[in-house]
Amino acid sequence: MAIKLIISDFDGVLLDLKEIHFESLNRALKPVGERFVITPEEHVKTFDGLSTKRKLKLLSKIKGFPADQADTVNTLKQKFTVDLINDFSKINYDIVNVITVLKNEGYLFYVASNAIRATIELGLKKLGIENLVDRVYSNQDVKNSKPNAEIYLACMADAGVNPNETVIIEDSKHGREAAVLSGAHVCGVDHSFNFTLDRIKETIARAKPPVIRWAGKSDLNVLI
Repeated sequence: MAIKLIISDFDGVLLDLKEIHFESLNRALKPVGERFVITPEEHVKTFDGLSTKRKLKLLSKIKGFPADQADTVNTLKQKFTVDLINDFSKINYDIVNVITVLKNEGYLFYVASNAIRATIELGLKKLGIENLVDRVYSNQDVKNSKPNAEIYLACMADAGVNPNETVIIEDSKHGREAAVLSGAHVCGVDHSFNFTLDRIKETIARAKPPVIRWAGKSDLNVLI
């Protein structure tokens, strides 16, 4: 089957906001206690790609972060994130051209992220692609965020396509894990400036349909 759907993560793929999320969460954590601040090493090893809710749950488990402060910290974190995004300037505007070409070639283009919807929509507007995206899925649209594959499976169900008709563009460890678990073809990038037409087309070209053969007269088709 041919590829029909392309799903892109948001942070680290369309906009390089890792540092912004890292800084904004730590700003929100400091009033609760300096010991809860996440170090760069901890971020890379454990927290990168997780939703804020999951990060705070992990902090409770690892460092004893008080769970009753989670809502306050989350609200503060989102405020700091918006402020930092408004001042953000390291943008790969060629992404607009890449997505335009993909759309003109008939591909559906979804965005699926562990971020909240407001943050995603703000970033899409800043990048200038809000009108090119067919559908946005945020952590508010699923019960289980990445590395669970739920958000990607929800995208495929909404688009009416199978995993082997889907390419997912991801950068983080947890995001790629979710993409692999979904059964889709994965296009790995390290940052937004890796989001190129050549890289995506290479992944599409490598995507091969499953081989189907009869296992026996009384059996159903089995995917090999």
